[in-house]
Amino acid sequence: MTAVLVLGAVRSAAVGNSSVAPSPRVSGKMSTRVGAKLESAFALAARQVDSRPACRELFTRLGCDGMSQLSTTLYYQASPERERGICRRALASTHVGSPATSLCSRYDSLTDTEAAMVVLHEALHWSGLTERPMDPNGMSANDINEMVREACGL
Repeated sequence: MTAVLVLGAVRSAAVGNSSVAPSPRVSGKMSTRVGAKLESAFALAARQVDSRPACRELFTRLGCDGMSQLSTTLYYQASPERERGICRRALASTHVGSPATSLCSRYDSLTDTEAAMVVLHEALHWSGLTERPMDPNGMSANDINEMVREACGL
């Protein structure tokens, strides 16, 4: 079963001083389970960026605004080809500097905290953060996750 998530914003009193929190932008059809996990994880990621200076700083160091990067990420369901390829070793994929993030079908099995870490990890790639092995001088995926966990309190 698939669902198309609505683009836009949702009311949220939970996001710091903001009265309107961004909601994830989704391109095309996405499975209901992956879409539901993205909704809850995105809300948590946005709360952490809004409320934790160290989390915002991860984006600022890359010359970006964290909430803007989250708001402009475009999520889509990984294609069958990606499921057979990158999704065998990852939960999501983003080309550095691109707002397009593909979510693998296994994403729906994560806890909200784990899924929010993925949202933030991929938003950092959109912001320009590189990763090994594509960049031999970049951080490993595990190092990026640990950095996000500490800075964003996840």
